[in-house]
Formats: sequence, structure tokens, C-alpha cells
Amino acid sequence: MARRKHRYHLVERDRLAGVRTALANQRTLLALIRTALSLGAAGGAVMHLLDHVAATVAGLALVVVGGLMMGFGLHSYLQVRRLVHAEVSGGLGMKG
Repeated sequence: MARRKHRYHLVERDRLAGVRTALANQRTLLALIRTALSLGAAGGAVMHLLDHVAATVAGLALVVVGGLMMGFGLHSYLQVRRLVHAEVSGGLGMKG
């Protein structure tokens, strides 16, 4: 009986670790999105407020970097999500 209870605690601990990792992954994605949007907004403001070729180039560069950051964040999030799901499912002997 004690052995079965111990096994349940290990399975529950592993499940909770997977949940914590998934939540941390979501927080990281949201932080990257926030930063990407800030870069894009700053780039748009630079292009709109300053009437100079260098300002336009700098603004476009900020917008492009923001877009790349958004794409990288989403790609990274999906990769980690897949790995966490595989680890939790495989560790618990579940299909899926």
C-alpha cells in the first residue's frame, strides 16, 4: 500500500513539473511578444515622427527585428510545448 502511494506522488510530482514548465513557456512567449510589439511600435514612431532617410531605415529595421522576434518566440514556444507534452505523456505512460 505504501509503495502504491509513493508511486502516485512521483507521478503527481512529474505532472506538476510539466505544468510549471508549460506555464513558464507561456510567460516567455508573452514577454517576447510584448518586446516585439514594443520594437514595432518604436519603429513606427521613428518613421512617422522623423522625416529623414536614416530615420526611415532605422524605423524599418526596428519593425523587421520586432517581426523576427515574434516569429522566433512563436517557434520556440511551439518547440518547447511539443517537448513538454511528449515528456509528460511519455513519462506517465499515456498516448498522445
